[in-house]
Amino acid sequence: MGQFYKLATVRRLTGFSGELLRAWERRYGLLQPVRGPGGHRLYTEEDLRLLRRVRELLAQGRTIGEIAALGRRQLLRGASEPPAWPRDGSLAELEHLRAGVLEAVRTVDAMRLRQLLDATFARVSPDVAIRAVLEPAAREIGELWAAGQCSVAGEHLASEAFVHRLRQLIEAAQTPEEAPAALTACFPDERHQLGVLIVGYELARRGYRVVHLGPALPVKDLDRACEALEPRVVVLSVTLPTLYKRHRGAVVELIRRRAAQTRWILGGQGVPARDQRMAAAGALLWSHRRPLGDLVDLLP
Repeated sequence: MGQFYKLATVRRLTGFSGELLRAWERRYGLLQPVRGPGGHRLYTEEDLRLLRRVRELLAQGRTIGEIAALGRRQLLRGASEPPAWPRDGSLAELEHLRAGVLEAVRTVDAMRLRQLLDATFARVSPDVAIRAVLEPAAREIGELWAAGQCSVAGEHLASEAFVHRLRQLIEAAQTPEEAPAALTACFPDERHQLGVLIVGYELARRGYRVVHLGPALPVKDLDRACEALEPRVVVLSVTLPTLYKRHRGAVVELIRRRAAQTRWILGGQGVPARDQRMAAAGALLWSHRRPLGDLVDLLP
């Protein structure tokens, strides 16, 4: 008899939320877990292979309905065997991939960048790919750009590629409509959304229904979205201190009015280490030097 995996293990290995896995089992019959002595689900090696194939097809732009229509047998036929290396990959392997991504960005080589990102997500789980490759690469690309060693074209290429991957992951990890809502967005006039999307993915993996409102969101529109969706969490990103200062007053007033119902987090390079007025209103300020994934452990 093959090895069995608990739901928490499958979530960690695939990046899919438990709610999503149960929904796919119920609606499409994609998964065939057995029941343990206590009635909890136990997943098989075949289930893991199938989920890896589902993740590959979602990354190619297929919808879950299209994928499910292929049927379990066809999906398993196209699924590769689990990788021979550990889930987290070797440090040397991850470093090689990250360095390759940086070089592709510096030379504005879109095809090479896509190949390296494909290889990264094929070799390790999404959370490892993000924390070990995407997040540090994005930080280094920003530093290279500031030092004049990376062109605007290269920075834009990387941003579009990374954002595209994260949006796909968030969509793949989405939870049912009844799950608590989390809104992610950028400050008004702020265009860099990579960091807030990383947090959005972590939220989706932990069972939140993530609604990403994109870059440069006016405060009044954020207020309307909060009124309509009643989110449990709102995460805002800002990279420039000037933008933080420009919109600080309006954001403080919005948070003060809605802090009783919603947890507010402000992150990015533009966020100061301390802001007594913002904290008093009910906001958590998250330094850009702290790992984004760790932020989710503090959320309700």
